[in-house]
Order: sequence, then structure tokens, then C-alpha cells
Amino acid sequence: MNSIFRRPQIIGLLVVAAVLWVLISRGTRQATWLQVETGEEIAVGGTVPVAITLPAPAPGAFIRCDLHWRDARRVPQGMLSTVGAQPIRAGQRVYRFNLPVPARFTPAYIYGVIYISPTGRWSDRTQVCTLEPFVVGPPKVKAGTNRLHRVAAYDQPLGPPPKRPDSRGMRWLSALLWACAGALCARMQLRLRGVAAAGPANATVRRWTWLTLACLLAAIWEASTAEAQLGELLRRIAVAHDWYEHRRHLQEVLTVVVVAAATVVAALALRRDHAQPVALVFSSVDIYWTVAAVSFISLHDADAWLATPLYSLPIGQVVKLAAALIAVSGATRTLAPGQNPPA
Repeated sequence: MNSIFRRPQIIGLLVVAAVLWVLISRGTRQATWLQVETGEEIAVGGTVPVAITLPAPAPGAFIRCDLHWRDARRVPQGMLSTVGAQPIRAGQRVYRFNLPVPARFTPAYIYGVIYISPTGRWSDRTQVCTLEPFVVGPPKVKAGTNRLHRVAAYDQPLGPPPKRPDSRGMRWLSALLWACAGALCARMQLRLRGVAAAGPANATVRRWTWLTLACLLAAIWEASTAEAQLGELLRRIAVAHDWYEHRRHLQEVLTVVVVAAATVVAALALRRDHAQPVALVFSSVDIYWTVAAVSFISLHDADAWLATPLYSLPIGQVVKLAAALIAVSGATRTLAPGQNPPA
């Protein structure tokens, strides 16, 4: 076991993964603009006391709390009950609601939806959060025994997620460059096959063969917009099955694993081959497919970073284009006049 942790690549992978996990976990969607307490026992036919504390109340708006419910399969069933909105007043930090749980429904889980609006209407909301779901029990709660306890509240977007920004010109330019890189890699592979017999030379042929496939697949993937279309399909499936709010932890883990592994692999390739053409092409392929995988996983924080404009262009597409240029540059170096095929 000790010999495993002496390897620099393992240590590097763990360090990169730890740093990424800290950065991602700090971008949690837990609401910080309020604190919420609810009753410890929730029962059909009773009421749910909710105490909301606003650390920095902004007068002139209204705060409201509604109850929503889910069945035993955790499928959302809509609103369960509501009470009137309360005006936010200067100096008042705590707002209390008593929400009924009607006996005519049979909820297995209920959860609160809290929002602030200048008019008190949902359509004008400016801040929204949902509470963690509670299990609904039988009507055993007696008056005066339902103590309050702190619950987690999670920020929610004010509208549907925006469409991913896409520069068609950059996308097609990237696809064209990846196709060129694939053609150059294929030419090098054929060139080496004519002189390779066995051993290291034959291993180099296989390496350029895989790079050819990776570059051509990148060209097809980029031109077809499969990344955005498949991501949107999975997002719709998650929403339809009520997985959307519960998939963040899996997205965090997958994003950390993909980026950490890709970073260490690229570093090892550059360390071994330095500025050799095969290392440049490999590293550029590694960068492209890392960005594509992170975009496909679609962690909200990662999506926001990839969509950040750089001179009005999404930074994710800028990185992909840069990777394609590096791939073409590395593959072109193998065709310089008088250069022997690299072993």
C-alpha cells in the first residue's frame, strides 16, 4: 500500500481531486439569505410551523411560504397548502407561518417553497428556495409539543435554465481543425506502419492510430452538437422523474474525477515526451474531451464557467478551439521536411 502512494501520479491525482472538490463544494446552492426552522413532527390533519429568519431584511417586499407534496415514489404532486404573504418590515427579522396539512390528501413527503416578491405574487418572485423534504407521519402531534429545528434551504433558479451559448462559426472551425488533425495523424500512422516491424516502433503506430480516432471523433462530436442535444435529453429525463434536484452530488463526483484524471494524464504525457508531436496531440485531445465531458455532465457551476463570455465568445468553445489548434500544430510538426518518424 505504501508503494502505491509513493508514485507521483497517484499523489498528483489525489491533490488535484481534493482541490477540485473544495472549489466545487464551496459553490453549493444552499441558501444563505435566510435561516429556516420547522416543526420536528409533521402529520396529516395538523399544521407545520415555519419560522424564517432574514439576516438582512429588505423593506418594501413580501415573503411567502407554501407547502408542496410528493407521493411515496417521491413524484411531485403540486401545492398542498398556502397562507398569505407577509410584508417585510424594517427591523423585523423573524417571520412565522402555520401551514395546514389537509387530511383529504395522502402525502408521503412535504416540502416548503419560500420566495420573496415585491407584490407577493409568484410571477414576480426575486428570490426562491426550497426546503428539504419531510416525511409525513400519522396524526399524533399534540398542541405545544412540536418543537422547531433548523432545516436546510436550497436556492432555486428564477426561471428555466438558459440555453447553452453556441457560436456556430467557432464550432464548425473547431470541427474542421479536428478533422485536419485526424487526417495528419492518419498520415503519420501510415508513414510509421511502413517502417515499423515490432517493439517500440509498433507501439508508436498504435499510439498514432488511437490519436487519429480521437481527433476524428472530436470532429464528428463537435459538428453534430451531440453534446448539447444529449445533455438536454438527459436533463428532461431527470426533470420528468424528479431526479433533477438530487443529481448534483453525482455530478460533483463525476466532474472531479474527470478533470483530476485528465489533468494528471496530460501532465504525465508532457513529462514523458516533453514537446514531442505525439505529446502535443495527446494533450490537446485530452483537453478537448475533458471539456466535452464536463459540459455533458452539466454541473451548474461548471456550466456557468464554460458559458462565461471571453470577447463575447463562450470560454468553453474558446478552449476547444485552442485545443484543436494545438492538435493541428503538433500533428503538422511530424511532417516537416527531413524529419524522421518519431519512435
